[in-house]
Amino acid sequence: MSPAMGVSYAKAIDVLSARAVRFFIIDSEGKAALEDLNSGTCYVCGIGKTKKKSGIWNVQVELKPGKNNLLLDGKNMTGRRI
Repeated sequence: MSPAMGVSYAKAIDVLSARAVRFFIIDSEGKAALEDLNSGTCYVCGIGKTKKKSGIWNVQVELKPGKNNLLLDGKNMTGRRI
């Protein structure tokens, strides 16, 4: 990974966290547990990286009362850099 990729990743995290209603970190399986979210349409935006790849997600979600599930993986990834 180039040094520029690390700087871009850090900047993207700063921008997303400054504008987010809720900021969270997913685990290695793409999961996180959040509580007290209002029902309605929202967008889950995120970035992830490994030593070899990075990915971007921007997924529209319709939250319903109760438990909701969303898995961030390669199937709903918006952009990918290899």
